[in-house]
Amino acid sequence: MNNELFKKFIPHLVAFVVLLVVTLAYFYPTLEGKVVQQSDIINYQGMSQEIKSYREKTGESTLWTNSMFGGMPAYQIEMPPNNNPLNMVRTGMLNFIPRTAAMILWAMVGFYVLMLVLGASPWVAMVGALGFGFSTYNVLIIDAGHVTKMLAMSTMPAVLAGVVLTYRRNLLAGAALTGFAFASNILSNHYQITYYLLMMLGIYVLAELVDAVRSKRLAHFAKASVILALVFALGIGTDLSRILTTAEYSKETTRGGSALGNDSQSGEKGLGRDYAFAWSSGVLETMTLIVPRFMGGSSNELLSENSEAKQLIRQDRGPTYWGAMPFTGGPVYFGAIICFLFILGCFVVKGPTKWWIIAATLVSIMLSWGKNFPMLNNLLFDYLPGYNKFRTVSMILVIAQLTMPLMGVWHCTKLLAKK
Repeated sequence: MNNELFKKFIPHLVAFVVLLVVTLAYFYPTLEGKVVQQSDIINYQGMSQEIKSYREKTGESTLWTNSMFGGMPAYQIEMPPNNNPLNMVRTGMLNFIPRTAAMILWAMVGFYVLMLVLGASPWVAMVGALGFGFSTYNVLIIDAGHVTKMLAMSTMPAVLAGVVLTYRRNLLAGAALTGFAFASNILSNHYQITYYLLMMLGIYVLAELVDAVRSKRLAHFAKASVILALVFALGIGTDLSRILTTAEYSKETTRGGSALGNDSQSGEKGLGRDYAFAWSSGVLETMTLIVPRFMGGSSNELLSENSEAKQLIRQDRGPTYWGAMPFTGGPVYFGAIICFLFILGCFVVKGPTKWWIIAATLVSIMLSWGKNFPMLNNLLFDYLPGYNKFRTVSMILVIAQLTMPLMGVWHCTKLLAKK
């Protein structure tokens, strides 16, 4: 019996080793002690220095800093490590290898688990995980130092895997996986990604409800929904103190609205529309998902002195990005193969699962257009609770970044199952 279990475990072990080796190969410079110069991390170090110096000098933690703006709560910048057991487990996982690489690795492991839950073989799941993990957006935000964003994104596949497992196969195992992954998402402290995750899950649950009505399994759906509601409540409770202090502080920030300016510059209880929609992806810019240079590259891309582009524009830094956003670190590219498999899967795959994936993908893309698709985005900005608290709406492509490889790889699983 033990030998049989070991044989079943071997493919997963091999898959993990492959994901680990590929990740370390890509981030090999970090193994040599090199560090990415992340602008947001450098800014954070400057912002938190006064707080850290005070703690080192007095042995106490201050809840206020005078080094930012006209003064602001320190708990939004730097707080000492807590004894939350889950946080200690997560820290251990992230310190398993250099953290820059670890975030990508665990994102791929989560996607791998998601594919297994949906019935993929370990080998197909592994390929899908690589496609998801090395989407250019992951690398771009790590390069920029958006660490909390990447930490939150890395948990999205595992949360979805837990929810799917709860509704379709195993209540207990699904609830446990959902609880761990969602609590990790909350601890990442990037509520915009959490908001988008919940939007995606809302679409999935709605699809499950429709399927439950059709297949007459409403009792199981109701039971799973109650269990998941309790799990999500417990997940929020793991970091409730920071959630409440953030909610309190947001009322005094630009996200709390302003009495100044006109309607386009300030909202009653949220960000101004122009500010919130500044980083709106262009409608044609969606083509970068499949053709990375469709709108150029990075805004600050250096050009070779001997290049044709350099000769044409005759500038030290040319207009290497001509999309709709003010500037960008590079295109959001999912991969031509991933996009092809997604489109093919939309037509070939049968059953209810594909419809929520298609719906979530389309919602993600249309909302990323922001001010460039005002018919939908202005409506949600004005009436969807909490939506006007967030800026950089193009970030919602993190949903499509998950659902498109999910459909593509799931499509491959279906094709292989027919042979």
